[in-house]
Amino acid sequence: THNDGTAVTVTAQPNDNWVVDRWEVNGVSQGYAKSIDITMDADKIVTLYLVEFRVDQVDPPIGSVVGGNALKIMGVFPVTQPLAVIDEVYAAYTLYFTDGETTQKVPYDLSAPEIITADSIYAIAPAWPDASLVDLFIVDSVQGERRASLAPAYQYVGVPRIDSIDPDNGPVSGGTPVTIEGFNLSSVNAGDFGGVPVPPENVLELTNTVLRLLTPPYPTAETVDVT
Repeated sequence: THNDGTAVTVTAQPNDNWVVDRWEVNGVSQGYAKSIDITMDADKIVTLYLVEFRVDQVDPPIGSVVGGNALKIMGVFPVTQPLAVIDEVYAAYTLYFTDGETTQKVPYDLSAPEIITADSIYAIAPAWPDASLVDLFIVDSVQGERRASLAPAYQYVGVPRIDSIDPDNGPVSGGTPVTIEGFNLSSVNAGDFGGVPVPPENVLELTNTVLRLLTPPYPTAETVDVT
């Protein structure tokens, strides 16, 4: 019981991975701030609605410090419909990587047909100053108290280096088993022979120092760069 005209602050304390979806007072929406103020000038029915908001994993979980990896962030994201327009996605959430010393925004992958859905967010790994294990924060662009995080989320490693390729020749029809040795190869998510991409199904083995694959077909007989 409160005296007439008393101002009362009501604060939500959701469990982990849950955030305020909205408040209602006598059936009227009061927004989704963590706290609301109510003036007690009559009986009030206050209802709090919560929604799940969490990050489960980042795929791939590793990449080079040069950045540019296409990332699929999986979890539960409170959107009512898929978002595909850049103004809509930036108005919804802002993404950050941090290692405790450096914090950078994570840009969205604008090539994705749907950039944010109820279970996925598509982004691009930014360049990072050095090899580091980083955490991910997803923050509501309007109400910063609504956020989800994953720690750790992504491993930055040094720039990939190729030391040897064996064999160093093969038919233009492709399909030649090739072993590439080097360093930081586990961060590789794409490769090509003379500009012709290696399909994911052609990758036979990938470790930090060894990449085994089948060469793609090539239109002409010539020496090409491998990247």
